Amino acid sequence: MISLAIISHHHNGLYDIISPDGKDVFEVRINPKREIFYDEVLKKIAHDKEILSDDFDSAATEIENIFNKLAKLYPNDKASLVFSLGLIVRYLLSCVLDADRYDSYLFENNEKVTNMTDDNFFAKLSDELENHIRKLDKSGSVNKERQKISDACLSFAKNDNGIYQLHVPTGGGKTLSSLRYAVNCAKMNGKDRIFYIAPYKSILEQNADVVRGISKYCKEEILEHHSDIVSSDDRYKLLTERWSSKIVLTTMVQFLDTLFAGKSSAARRFHSLANSVIIIDEVQSIPVNCIYMFNTAMNFLASVMNCSVVLCTATQPRLHLTKKYPLMLSNKRMIEDTTEIFKRFKRTQIRDLTIEGVFSSERLAEFIAEKHKDNKRILAILNTKKAALKAFLCLKENYPSFNVCYLSTGLCPAHRRKVLEKIRYEKEVICISTQLIEAGVDISFSIVIRSLAGLDSIAQAAGRCNRNKELENGDVYIIRFKEENIDKLVDIREGQKAALNVLAAFEKKPERFDNDLLSVKAMDSFYYYYYTQRETHNEMCYPLSKTKTHFYKDTDLFDLLSNNNTGTSVMPLENSKKYILRQSFDSAGRNFRSIDSEGIGVLVPYGKCKNLIEEFRKTENLKEKLSILRELQQYSINIFPYEKEKLLERNGLIPLENIGAYLVDDIYYDSEFGLNIEKAEMEIYTH
Repeated sequence: MISLAIISHHHNGLYDIISPDGKDVFEVRINPKREIFYDEVLKKIAHDKEILSDDFDSAATEIENIFNKLAKLYPNDKASLVFSLGLIVRYLLSCVLDADRYDSYLFENNEKVTNMTDDNFFAKLSDELENHIRKLDKSGSVNKERQKISDACLSFAKNDNGIYQLHVPTGGGKTLSSLRYAVNCAKMNGKDRIFYIAPYKSILEQNADVVRGISKYCKEEILEHHSDIVSSDDRYKLLTERWSSKIVLTTMVQFLDTLFAGKSSAARRFHSLANSVIIIDEVQSIPVNCIYMFNTAMNFLASVMNCSVVLCTATQPRLHLTKKYPLMLSNKRMIEDTTEIFKRFKRTQIRDLTIEGVFSSERLAEFIAEKHKDNKRILAILNTKKAALKAFLCLKENYPSFNVCYLSTGLCPAHRRKVLEKIRYEKEVICISTQLIEAGVDISFSIVIRSLAGLDSIAQAAGRCNRNKELENGDVYIIRFKEENIDKLVDIREGQKAALNVLAAFEKKPERFDNDLLSVKAMDSFYYYYYTQRETHNEMCYPLSKTKTHFYKDTDLFDLLSNNNTGTSVMPLENSKKYILRQSFDSAGRNFRSIDSEGIGVLVPYGKCKNLIEEFRKTENLKEKLSILRELQQYSINIFPYEKEKLLERNGLIPLENIGAYLVDDIYYDSEFGLNIEKAEMEIYTH
């Protein structure tokens, strides 16, 4: 293990031990044909030889103890055991990489190692947090329930290493409650760091602002690490490479890359996860193909790396009940009486309209118009941008007096923020959106209409309805929208199937689900159908046969990172048995993609974008240029390769050579609905 980590640290990640095509890569690397000057090396370290020997012996003993711990954890599961041993190698590589690169950084910048650690950091932050909580409004039934949840999390903070669920309804205050647990757990149990992982950048930014608003003391120790941040600060770059800050807020993409990606820059951060509190928000967003790898990695973090892992969501997936490689949840519960809490937070009524036929844009517009007579704030969520845009344009044309807004990823972040501010403060508004509004957006509507999706998405949509119990009850309508093409959207398609099973069962016997489609029992039933189907088709092991990057037939990443039956099956038996570890680390890392997206970033002509581009052209100062680039991120969107080709064909992309990016032509970006490539197609709705 140690030797593999050492020989790999100048490589872009770990080498294969046995490659998927059966080659003994480790033998070639460990016994190279070229001269390695071993005797010369021994002479140079002669004075430290005894110390090094003792260190190696200690390391070997430590690894043996970890092996024994894992053997007890997985007595009948060799694949998980070997997968976990591979994570030890990744940890060792991470330590070597960081030590080497940090030492080089110090040398190049003429700096010395300084111990800036404040042992009382989390104690001070805890005091500030408790002072903040004391000042919160505790009037009203919703606030009182939120306080109970928060207090329960504080009481639970004495519990150390393990995998726990924070299962509370939408609007239950899980952000502050999970932070309260994390800070006090770190204080009581001597943790080094807190990691907050979320699927969306909007959630991270929002929660980072919350933490900064609570504490003056900790601002310098909060690291936001996501793609929207470009910084001229060398220190920021160093912190993102090391994750050495006390509090790190990052995306699920960055987190999964740190666990599994082949890049050495990702592997370097891995060791920083040790002895930490890890909060994973909206855990149901874990890509289905990553579930087995995620589960096994979380088990490793909790059992070997001294971590407390908290899975936060209102819709807890059944990760601990997968047939293979289940998550090893702790028996201890952060929140007791979850079912009763969900009942007390109930503020919506789910109304199933899927049995009443499909909705066209025209029928949806008529339905909204009818409901608008008594409900002035209405949200409709559809599954695709194209469907949402059609519905928006149809509503605008047929009911021009309505105040209608549109939201999707076709709007740049600055544009979306402006629309959200408008929605938040106007008394009468109708919003047509994709699912991006379902998480991390604190906005309330009196009625929500949701195109059929997974029950987890429907629950998230319901979280935007009657959010603060302004009404006795809010209505959430589930519809079938015919103008959606979800053929390539497997997660949505399979979610629909599972949701329909629950809807049918609820129709026959609602008491089975406590007479509530969003109850804990209903959600458990949904995930049972959803995961059973995905597991039956072997989708949870990251199958490579379905990926564009795959170059080995009928294998999966879990196998390459564990027993590697793919590689060992095509090499002589005696050769395959000489190693305890046989993984194809490098091949797996190069094939891993945390998200199945090929988005390409482009700038759009909105707000200050063109002025910033001009400023960038004029300045020669590097720091100013980087500062402008950071601001320009707010005016960027991601487009797919086929969209890029269409825009290029129509001269709709202007190359910005000095920035290394494209600017969308004005004609293809609308002040209401953002990117619009198919203008001709949409003209039928606007004329």
